[in-house]
This record gives sequence, structure tokens and C-alpha cells, in this order.
Amino acid sequence: KRRISTAGDFLFQIHDRNSGQIPCFGQNDGALILPLNNCEAQNYKPIIQAIRYLTERVCEFPSGPWNEDLAWLFGSEALVAPVKQRALHDFSAPVGGYWTLRSSAGFAFVRCPSYRDRPSQADSLHADVWWNGINIALDPGTFSYNAPAPWNNPFSQSRFHNTVTVDGEDQMERVGKFLWLPWLRGEAALSDPALFNNSAITGYWQGEHNGYNVSRGVMHTRAILRCADHLWVVIDRLDGAQAHDFRLHWLLLNTTHTWNGSSHVLLKFAQRDYHVNFGSSSSGKATLVIADPASPRGWRAPQYFHREPAISVDLTVHDRATWFWTIFSPESSTVKCTSETLSIASQKLSFALQLQARSSTGSTLLVAPGNTSI
Repeated sequence: KRRISTAGDFLFQIHDRNSGQIPCFGQNDGALILPLNNCEAQNYKPIIQAIRYLTERVCEFPSGPWNEDLAWLFGSEALVAPVKQRALHDFSAPVGGYWTLRSSAGFAFVRCPSYRDRPSQADSLHADVWWNGINIALDPGTFSYNAPAPWNNPFSQSRFHNTVTVDGEDQMERVGKFLWLPWLRGEAALSDPALFNNSAITGYWQGEHNGYNVSRGVMHTRAILRCADHLWVVIDRLDGAQAHDFRLHWLLLNTTHTWNGSSHVLLKFAQRDYHVNFGSSSSGKATLVIADPASPRGWRAPQYFHREPAISVDLTVHDRATWFWTIFSPESSTVKCTSETLSIASQKLSFALQLQARSSTGSTLLVAPGNTSI
């Protein structure tokens, strides 16, 4: 019962309260073993509700279509159980490598595993961004294990995830249909935002993995900053002994949008527009693709053997070391990046971050504590 409760807590802390969905990660086979309700398959509220009642005899959510499971499994008395809602907060499950940063309008979700079991996908440092129930930056899913190429499990590859790839290679080598070697190791932690002496920074996560250090002599470190309660900053640092092709990729929800051809995607939603800005300290080339007819780029598979268009945007630079930055916000932003400073200005915020590279002796914070300004 304790293990079931812990599993339910995990699903609760990574779910989106508006839609009931959780980020897609790893292999998504589309299995729904016990369909006892009329909710969409991606809505996890029924299982979260059932586990909460099973382990504590209370409900997580007020009455709704997710209560059908309660009636089938526990009887009518479960339908009148008291509702005791818990708070969603910044969450870490370091053994499996799952992390979230929460705001009132959404959350960021990031993968940073050190594997104890066989990896299913090469997705280290993949990040999701959710806003008001909308999965802005998303995982591509799985689609199929057995379809004709190029659709035979392509989304397990690093280049289709929201991360940085080096020289077009995966983070690990694929040596079998479901086997990656050698297993990479990741390190990650949530840091106290008070370290930064900047009231704009309300949450900070940082992680890195050694996958490209093994194959290419390159370390990839990523930081995610929650700024105020509406703006997300993603900073990537790549360090190598020689020049490489570094490619930052984001897969965005397909919606009406505008693209300036280099650094800004404006996503249009009924409630309001949403901005995705990105760039690098090195010069590079950006591209945007939707539903490429010749490859899996610009597609997502929300369910097994079902695919739909998505917005794939990338930026590739050639350098020995570089900074990438990405800003997610419902407000437009102006960003300037050098090898030492990242300055961000929007309607409600204006601040600068002092950047510092990974030290030769190991990982360090990418944003210098106490050296930011607002």
C-alpha cells in the first residue's frame, strides 16, 4: 500500500491540474488495461483519485467523470468521501530522474536520469513546458516499434527531443532494437533561488549528463529558471575540447503561429498569444519544420500508431563551446546574450544573469549566485 501511495503521489505531482494529463516520457505503448471511465486516455485524474481513496479513504478531486473508477472499484460509499486537495509543488524524483518546477499558471518538467534499468529512449535533459493546461513544449511520444522505416521507433532518438545534440549523434549508441549503450549518467538538483539575490528568480533547477563526454568529449549542462510566476528561462552550456555542431531543438504544439525566421515563434491561442524566443552566444542557423513528409521531424505521437503535426524548431551552431538560451512566456521579451551575460527585458520584468561556464573540476551553477541584477 505504501508503494501504491508513492506511485500515486508521483503521478499527482507531475500531472497538469487543468487537463489531468501528465508529460509524455519514455516509451508510450498506449496501454489502458482497466478502462472504467469516459475520460480521455491521457487524463490521469481517475487513477490519481482511485489511489488516493484506496490509501487514505479521501478524494483528491471534487466529483467528476473521474469518479467512475471509484464507483466500479469501491462502491457508492466512495462517491461521498471527503475531498482533501493537496498542493502541487516543485518536485524531485532523483532515482528515476524526474523533476518539476511549478508556477500558478503551469510547470516545467525535465528528465535527468542515471539509469538503474535499461534506457528506453535517449532523452536526457528533455524539458516540457505547460501553461494553463496547454503542453507548449512537448515530447514526441513513440508512434510504433514495428512500422516501416523511418517510423520504426524514431522518437526514441535524442534529436527529436527538447534537448541539445552534438554532431547529429544520440546521447548513447543504439546497439539493438531496445538497447542503448553505454548508459549515460546524469546529475541534477533543485537550488534555493535565494542564492541569486534576484527577486525575479523564484525557482532554479540544474542538471547535466555525460553521454556526449563519452563519445565526443563534450559536457552538456542545462539550467531552468522560473522567473516571477510566468516566464521560464532555459540555459544550455556545451563545452568541448574542439569545435562541434551543437543543435538545440524544441518540439512545440501545432497551432496558428508566426515565425520570424531566426529566433522567435509566436503561438496563437484563444486565451492569448504565447512567445518562444531562443538564441545562442555563437552564430548559427535556425530552421522550422512542420510535418516533414520525408522524415519524423515535425511530428508527434500522442497515442501509439497515431501521429499528428507539431512545430519543430532548431538552432545549430559550430563552435568549441557555446551558450544556448530559450525564453517561454505569454509576454514578448528582448534578449541579449554574450559569453558572460544574459539580459532579459519584458513588459513586467527586466533583469540580467551573470553566466559562468562549467569548471574544469566539475559542475557549477550556470548562473553565478549573488551576481544577478533586476
